[in-house]
Amino acid sequence: MGSVKTANDYLQFKRGRYFEIQANRLKGAWQKATYLALYVTQEAASQTGAENGIQFYGEIIDVEIMNQSRGESSVRLFVDRWRTLEGTIRPVGYGIQHYMLTTKQILMQAKELPELFMTLGEELKLWRMLRRLTTKVHTELDESYVDRAQKIQAYQIGHDAVVLDREVREIQVFARRRGTTAIAARVIGEAAE
Repeated sequence: MGSVKTANDYLQFKRGRYFEIQANRLKGAWQKATYLALYVTQEAASQTGAENGIQFYGEIIDVEIMNQSRGESSVRLFVDRWRTLEGTIRPVGYGIQHYMLTTKQILMQAKELPELFMTLGEELKLWRMLRRLTTKVHTELDESYVDRAQKIQAYQIGHDAVVLDREVREIQVFARRRGTTAIAARVIGEAAE
């Protein structure tokens, strides 16, 4: 997913069926990406009438290295066409500073931006179990930019919080009722790894 910060970029990317990013911003396994999604910032959304969040994605068909002035280069990723997700993935207080990677499966299931951060098996399993109970699971990260986040702080369900503490190998549930907090914990078994 690439962050679209201006109205001009949004219009160019949509019309030209591509996304462009400074080459020095790309890290990790970005070359293995097969799909691209656009994260439209609040600023770009307010200037274009587009929705803030992720609404469009496409299959990558070509990659070009573009040389720019001052010796810097950028990478342009072309898509076959822009497809529309069933529902816009909402930022809910988070954003994407530059870009981030996720799987197509998580992209298609996500309703809120922090859900795209989940990469570890335990996080994804816990999130899916909670989503079976209610669709109102909110994911709290340790950073406001998802691409800078290091960990999931908690999964929030109403006033209750579920925390996966990997260091002590526990799932902690903080149930808040009438000004009190009750804590229940379950040790993660060997099969969960």
